[in-house]
Amino acid sequence: MKTAFKLFKYEAYNTLRSRFISGYFLFFLLFTSALSYFTGDVSKVLISLLNVVILFVPLVSLVFSSLFFYSSREFTEIVLVQPVGRRVVYLSKVAGISLPLSLSVGLGIALPLLIFRASPVQTALLTLSAMYLTVIFSAIALMFSVMHDDRVRGLALGLAVWIYASVLYDAFILFVGMAFYDYPIEGLVILLSVLNPVDLARILMVMNLDIAALMGYTGALFTEFASSLKGYALIFLSLTLWFLLPLMVGMEVFNRKDF
Repeated sequence: MKTAFKLFKYEAYNTLRSRFISGYFLFFLLFTSALSYFTGDVSKVLISLLNVVILFVPLVSLVFSSLFFYSSREFTEIVLVQPVGRRVVYLSKVAGISLPLSLSVGLGIALPLLIFRASPVQTALLTLSAMYLTVIFSAIALMFSVMHDDRVRGLALGLAVWIYASVLYDAFILFVGMAFYDYPIEGLVILLSVLNPVDLARILMVMNLDIAALMGYTGALFTEFASSLKGYALIFLSLTLWFLLPLMVGMEVFNRKDF
């Protein structure tokens, strides 16, 4: 346990040393403050932030985590020579990269919103959505980075997941809705939403804002279902699984990989 903490502390410190982390935090801090100051409408501020979060945060998490892993490969090989379990090394690396990254975006969003007296519930949901997307796409990026020694291939696979989740998914859902318009497909659409963490984060926030025009087809279907705690529990459980599954796959590949 002491060794794992030392590795995590080193990985986190190494991540925090990056100027990008400071710039990432300042970007969201200044962007959120400017929106809150000049807009004056909390709902509009939250919607604008949500649009940035669901598009920008997954992409940044993928690229940063993947490049950071490849750049520290030599150090990883040196650590593996030591009497330390491979799973401990991998978990320390995932936590050391994703946690500072998620905290930078979370604090950058939450602090200005609380200062400008936004709803604590809405602030918490938006912050959690951003942090969840960060750790999820960091885990996905690290999983592909472990699978492929070629950084171009590893990064390309991660970007393919981002393109699906952020760009192609809405068009696919629209096609399904039009193709099976005469059939009861509510359950299928909800299942497809569970398979997309970006859509889950969007639904979680917009549903709380109660703005039907921005909810989309999947958000409208989730409204009734999520009127109770069951809906929120399903969303948070699905987001957690989206983090755990690539984490476990990446850890097993890392454990068996011949460096």
